[in-house]
Amino acid sequence: MFSDKTNARFVGIFILITYIGLILSGIILAPILGSTDVLAAAYPNGTAMLIGSVVEMGNAAGVLGIALFMFPYLKEKKGTLALWYVGIRISEAILSAFATTSRLALIDISEAYLDAGSPSDPIYQTLADVALANYHWAHEMLTVFFILGAVIFYFLLYRNEIVPRFISIWGFIAVISLIIMNLLAPILGDIAIIFGLLIMSNEIFLGLWLIVKGFNLPE
Repeated sequence: MFSDKTNARFVGIFILITYIGLILSGIILAPILGSTDVLAAAYPNGTAMLIGSVVEMGNAAGVLGIALFMFPYLKEKKGTLALWYVGIRISEAILSAFATTSRLALIDISEAYLDAGSPSDPIYQTLADVALANYHWAHEMLTVFFILGAVIFYFLLYRNEIVPRFISIWGFIAVISLIIMNLLAPILGDIAIIFGLLIMSNEIFLGLWLIVKGFNLPE
């Protein structure tokens, strides 16, 4: 069994891994997926897409790690709710993995498209659109699970007081801001990401806090 200090550090590292995976994969994949002709770009950049997807899978691994290492500490006062939290985070991790792997189909679709001589047949674009739609909707669903999990997570952190309560309160406010971001995204477009910075800063702060300070547990 790991010590409480070690477990806290693992949770902090997993939190940071989720963001590192998303940020690095975005840097790698954005030029390809943002290309004016994804069908022509995906297969020639297949290695980069594979690397970016593997890096993005760090998000799913991090989510699982957070849930499993936090469960013993969250269940102290609300065991059933803590189990719900773990189940929600597992569902989120599965959706994250599915979203990531669904885009890899673009490599095969692009290869077939290029081998056929880049024909005007719309079937290739349709298949590419389906792969991207699978990613989009899986990502939308995992966002719902993330929000549900975050509400339970910060509630349990607040009740169990294993970190300073200002972090939990900050987290609640950040979740509300995240909901606003998702509601306003169709209207504001990329500008709506501003509302997501609060949850990002909160979780990164929490991750660093756990690595340095650990859990606030009774002696």
